[in-house]
Amino acid sequence: MSLYHMHVPRTSGTFIKRNICNSPSYSNCFLGHKKILEREDFVNKQFISGHFATLPLEYCEKAFAVIRDPNELTFSWIKHISKWGKPDIPFEEMLEMYLLPSKLNYSCTNLISKYVTGVIDVVEYNKHYDDQFITIMDNCSFIKDYVTDYEDVISFIENKNINIYIYGSKNMYRNIFSDYNIDNINIDDSKVVNESTTEYNYLYHKYFNIINELNYLDIPVYKYFKNKQFNH
Repeated sequence: MSLYHMHVPRTSGTFIKRNICNSPSYSNCFLGHKKILEREDFVNKQFISGHFATLPLEYCEKAFAVIRDPNELTFSWIKHISKWGKPDIPFEEMLEMYLLPSKLNYSCTNLISKYVTGVIDVVEYNKHYDDQFITIMDNCSFIKDYVTDYEDVISFIENKNINIYIYGSKNMYRNIFSDYNIDNINIDDSKVVNESTTEYNYLYHKYFNIINELNYLDIPVYKYFKNKQFNH
């Protein structure tokens, strides 16, 4: 079975893909970043994982994504960019840069809808693949043509049979690995998914209303799938 993990940023993707690629069932993997993207990369792979949006869907029999509270995701993504891409800029200044009216809004909001329904502009992506990755992050992997109505996002996900898992939910890892027959993996059920520092909680509350407004598309999508999971 060929499987695509549609990696939405800041949803434990590194942990998930590392464990799946260590499984005998999925030894032929493609996890490429910081390299030129070519469609041939996805052919005949047992497992694909990355910030590739819908590009590999046609090459895989099954696909899944982990989604997270959109406001927490936005805040965590800006922290990630701050740490790895722009460490010399104070974090609150980063928040101002990314959240106040700016083209950078695009790179850190409504990430679920973009990474699960959008199309990568491969030409632009390949122009910048080696730009310390910050150019890719600041342009949201050069994703375009994503679905912009929340009901249509839900329909897209369900029509494409993309399985959705809720970040931080009980037994999330165990459920993913069980659903795709990943063997020989020891998962601690009490593990906290991507446990984040509380150092900047006051800034999260300070900018919450702005973040919440910007995530107008993803919030109802997230609520729909979260309610669906917990009502089953």
